[in-house]
Formats: sequence, structure tokens, C-alpha cells
Amino acid sequence: MHCTVDEAKGICLFPYGKQEYPTEDMDEVYPGIYIGNSASAANLAELKAKNVR
Repeated sequence: MHCTVDEAKGICLFPYGKQEYPTEDMDEVYPGIYIGNSASAANLAELKAKNVR
């Protein structure tokens, strides 16, 4: 399942327009949809385990 650009913006932005940053290395914001940071982006084992492409 893919989301549109507008849906992705809705996931990453607070209603007032400020960007939301993950509180963990990789937050699952919706089932199967993760927002990560630089630490999780560099963790290939975790990305593969979660089937992140």
C-alpha cells in the first residue's frame, strides 16, 4: 500500500505545519509505515528486519 505525497506530508507534519521528528530511532506511525532518523537510516539490519525499502 502506498500513500500520496499529501498523505505523506500529513504523516510528517503537525496540523500547524511544523515538522514532526521521530521520538525513537524508528517510529511506526501507521501499521507498516515508519519515520526514521539518521541512526535508523544507517542500521541496515533493522531496516531489512522491518522490510523497509
